[in-house]
Amino acid sequence: MFRKILGLRPKALPFFKVSVRNGDSTFFWWDPWTPFGPLIKFLASDGPLLLGISIDSTVADLRKDSVWNLPNARSEKQLLLFSYISSLPLRPGSDVATWSVEDRSTKSFSSKNIFNAIRTQQQRKVWAPLIWHKDVIPRHATTAWLFTLN
Repeated sequence: MFRKILGLRPKALPFFKVSVRNGDSTFFWWDPWTPFGPLIKFLASDGPLLLGISIDSTVADLRKDSVWNLPNARSEKQLLLFSYISSLPLRPGSDVATWSVEDRSTKSFSSKNIFNAIRTQQQRKVWAPLIWHKDVIPRHATTAWLFTLN
């Protein structure tokens, strides 16, 4: 069950963002703190080796005395990334993780909102109120529902 939930992670990841403040709790490679998503996917798995940035580095590890300390860019993607990072101000305070669904941002996760955003909506079936109502025994309702599907 847990592995199935982890398998759905790529579907939920587009709704998750991290707003970097001091960068102490945001992982450079794994968290979606840039518009490019997780940087391990943007720059590929050899990104840490090419840039010389450790796989377990935080965003704060790339700061030195309130200034960004970035390696030299060697590709167009790296240049694009570093120009974005250089434009980010370093602010005091903890990093903030948010969930954004339909242009609404919240700090708490709602499985209902994420599920409604990723599922394909279908028209309500005319037989649904006959099968799914409060007075029916759930076991019988499930059996009746399976009969109507076939």
